[in-house]
Amino acid sequence: MVKTVLVVDVSGSTRLYHEIGNEAAHMQVQEAVSESARIVGTAGRIVKYLGDGFFALVPDLLETLRLCRQANQAVTGLNSGLGLRMGVHVGEVMETDTDAFGDAINVAFRVSDRALAGQVTAVSDVVMLLSAPMADHARLLGAVALQGKPGAHKLYDLSKALSLLP
Repeated sequence: MVKTVLVVDVSGSTRLYHEIGNEAAHMQVQEAVSESARIVGTAGRIVKYLGDGFFALVPDLLETLRLCRQANQAVTGLNSGLGLRMGVHVGEVMETDTDAFGDAINVAFRVSDRALAGQVTAVSDVVMLLSAPMADHARLLGAVALQGKPGAHKLYDLSKALSLLP
């Protein structure tokens, strides 16, 4: 089944652990993960938590991008100095009760690895699914190699395109 895969990772946690210590940092990181997962879970399925992040499946790309915008705003509002790095991809996914598998998941993880705090990254295949105005607001970051995928892939930051969502 075709799904939108969203990978969310908390950015700034290593610095926070160094600055304020394990217990206080852990509480703030968990608050950021919990709040972003709560938001994403309103329209998507949180498949798995991974360290200071998670990946989720959402039925619709535009709804996924709305969730990204809301999660970014919520985590920024926590005033912890933490941010979210997010990667999105659309494609065939095989789901079980406890996990999900497929190339779309691999690509979403690879593009999330390239995101900076506050960014939502995707490759050109996803940008082509957006409306023309949204695609025009996607910022090309460059052509990158994605582990396990042949060739170079155009990587985009969709953060400015999120402002066009209703």
